[in-house]
Amino acid sequence: MTKRTYRPEQIINKLGEAEAQLKKTMIESAEEAILVIDSSKFNKMALANIAPSEVMSKIVTDSGIPSQYKKLFSNQGIGVIIAS
Repeated sequence: MTKRTYRPEQIINKLGEAEAQLKKTMIESAEEAILVIDSSKFNKMALANIAPSEVMSKIVTDSGIPSQYKKLFSNQGIGVIIAS
């Protein structure tokens, strides 16, 4: 099992270097990158970096997203969609 996480340094992470490389390639090839992440993954550490948050056009998460991240994403021009 792998875990996706998000650190304050604005790097999207995933445990597992081989899977991280695959995700990087997918993001580079995509017309639009959308991150789907539940709020429990913010402020966690992981072993492999995938991409800076700026490459995402939208982030879909739950209502537990910390307010500092909503503000950060807004300042970066990234749309935040709260799923219910």
